[in-house]
Amino acid sequence: SAAMRLPSPHRWLILAALAVGLASIACGPSLRRFATEAELFGPDFPGDPPTQHIELDPVYEEEIEVVHWDNEREGGLGTIVFMHGIPNNKRTFLYLWHHLGRNYRVIAPDMPGFGFSSKPMLREAFPPEDVYSANTLGYFLVNFVECLERQDARRRAERGLPPEEGTFQNLTLIANSYGCAGLMSALIVQPQFRQRVGRLVLISPAVYYQRVLETSRIRRALTNIALLDPIIRGLRIDDRIAVSSFIRIFHNDFMENNPERYRIPREQIEEIFRILNEPNFYYVVRAFARNLNPWNYERLVEGFQTIEQPTLIVAGLHDQIVPNIYPRRLVNDMPNAELYVFENCGHQPHLELPRETNELIEQWLSGQVLSTSASGELVR
Repeated sequence: SAAMRLPSPHRWLILAALAVGLASIACGPSLRRFATEAELFGPDFPGDPPTQHIELDPVYEEEIEVVHWDNEREGGLGTIVFMHGIPNNKRTFLYLWHHLGRNYRVIAPDMPGFGFSSKPMLREAFPPEDVYSANTLGYFLVNFVECLERQDARRRAERGLPPEEGTFQNLTLIANSYGCAGLMSALIVQPQFRQRVGRLVLISPAVYYQRVLETSRIRRALTNIALLDPIIRGLRIDDRIAVSSFIRIFHNDFMENNPERYRIPREQIEEIFRILNEPNFYYVVRAFARNLNPWNYERLVEGFQTIEQPTLIVAGLHDQIVPNIYPRRLVNDMPNAELYVFENCGHQPHLELPRETNELIEQWLSGQVLSTSASGELVR
């Protein structure tokens, strides 16, 4: 064959490339057992909203584009901004986004560094101990809201309309997992932003330092060795870790009417697979893993007591990522918080019990008094 006539070093390179290619096919996880969003949410589920793009201020000395959803609803009951966990993206809020979008303006970004937004190096903008920490995510959130506000003002001026007052002045922020840490940093480190915020919803908040899950620790160790990146990508190791992690964070894995199908949206996992191949992804993961516990952690924890906004904390009783001791600690550390714990749920209430979570959050936002039910426990 032609390959065998090549010089020995070239021959081995080609054989190695073929071996990695074949291994990637063999090692790639099968998604046939995962339910589609249509199966989970019904055939009439509207699916993906149109994707929009906005550039952040050039204070980071790099161009940063944020990919986001925005229904641009005018009037209604207010504006909600979502903040996803890490590593994740806006799609985790898809069902909740559609549900609340009937009455609210809803905005869901992919945070820079994650999802399909830009993944800048940030070497000039932040000291090494802060790159992709909770503080970085907090700065991105504030900058994103401010840029949206200016974009809105320009659009309305072009249409000959006055600025819509209050759109970004009484925000409701809904965050999940480590996104809650970024949100809390924004409120504590940038107190001027706190004046814009009216209410908070924290879903499975990862805001206290805790031991990282075994799979996460292994992944962090692999990621810190940059030379392993091509092997990790070629053998699709991250794909398999992503799938196993999703299965682990759900309490009940399978659909009630079909025990052969996982109750995990296939589209969400497929999207994460695509994100794993984004440029600079591994750099971001290395920086995030290194700064998972921010340098000003003690200040942030002390600052929880100063956040006076009404806050709903939502958790699952069987959460393996953020054990219940942490949401129960947080409800005591925040002056105006209440906690609702779903009894038959893990780390992702908005995906595991989407209808119940949608109704719970909608009731709370409308001012209804929450009470205990067969599905969960209320802690005040």
